[in-house]
Amino acid sequence: MKSKARLGEKYSDDEAMKLAIDIAYQGWGDVKSNPMVGCVVLNSEKKLVSFGYHEKYGEGHAEVNALKNVEASQVEGGSIFVTLEPCSHYGKTPPCAELVRQFPFSRLVIGLMDPNPLVNGKGAMLVSEKGILVETHSKYLQELEYQNSIFLTNMKEKRPFWAVKQGLSKDYKITGPEGKTARVTNEHSRKEVYRLRHAFSCMSVSGKTLLQDSPKLSVVREDQEYYPDLLVFCTDPNKYLALDVPALTQRQAEQVCFLSPAKEFKVIKDNGFEFVQVNWQDQDSILQMQQYFYSTRKWSSIFVEPGAELFDFLWQQKVIDRYYFFIGQNSQGSTAKSFSKHLNFEQDILRKLSVPQKNFSGDYFFEIDA
Repeated sequence: MKSKARLGEKYSDDEAMKLAIDIAYQGWGDVKSNPMVGCVVLNSEKKLVSFGYHEKYGEGHAEVNALKNVEASQVEGGSIFVTLEPCSHYGKTPPCAELVRQFPFSRLVIGLMDPNPLVNGKGAMLVSEKGILVETHSKYLQELEYQNSIFLTNMKEKRPFWAVKQGLSKDYKITGPEGKTARVTNEHSRKEVYRLRHAFSCMSVSGKTLLQDSPKLSVVREDQEYYPDLLVFCTDPNKYLALDVPALTQRQAEQVCFLSPAKEFKVIKDNGFEFVQVNWQDQDSILQMQQYFYSTRKWSSIFVEPGAELFDFLWQQKVIDRYYFFIGQNSQGSTAKSFSKHLNFEQDILRKLSVPQKNFSGDYFFEIDA
């Protein structure tokens, strides 16, 4: 399998789709809340003519970027591969299906059909009406669904995608001895955390974490720092409003939302802050909360960095879609706080995954879907 794009070289269908998937990842975080999409263009001899990806939200889609310098004569009888069905509607950009059908391709090969109700087969139909054969390529379906987990959750369930990140010591602790704040993972792991955060609309912690750790919960991207929206889990929001911590002082009030338990779902706005109340024992109340975050707050995804108490709560509620764990190289001892008050990491977490997925200069990284 070719790992890099080489113009003029021949590509099989598998190689072309795999290249499109790899290219799509270059849009990580920059395209949220759109999906990551890659596009590969082959001529009639299956030689690579061009490629592109969706680079930035609100700007050209993958097909536009792949075809912007392509002449029709170059691709007559050729094939175009896209990881996601071309869009068929006018949004921030014109429909890509209309662009594709302007070229004399013999085939459009789609990795994943778009579940967006505005598309959902319409893009494929528009292209096929021009006499272009439309095929789906299912070999990498699982990888494609993983790549756009956030987008697919948004479209199919009309709610944000939730992820949890925990940095743990070698003995699965989240603090230093005596519960003191300590860095338990290395710099390379922390850079990866920034990369992960960049793909999410909203950061989240507990009020206790704000008090104890004074976090920033920012994203550092190419030496530039920015502060996504913040969701704070707490029982009494008034305890945290006046905190002089970077997570609050570096954000506008309207960026901050406090989430607390109550008898029913309710949204209260005061002094720019937003206070959301939810009954965690009532599925209708939880659904209202999810829909509010997605439709009104426009959060496609929420990235939670919990302490032990919040981790146990979220685990029990089954609200989380994906867990990220970074395991450092040093132990912190029996007086350090564990990642959970009730779970055993090896028995309850690692049993879901047999080997580490990545190694960051000695730190191990595990990624587990709920």
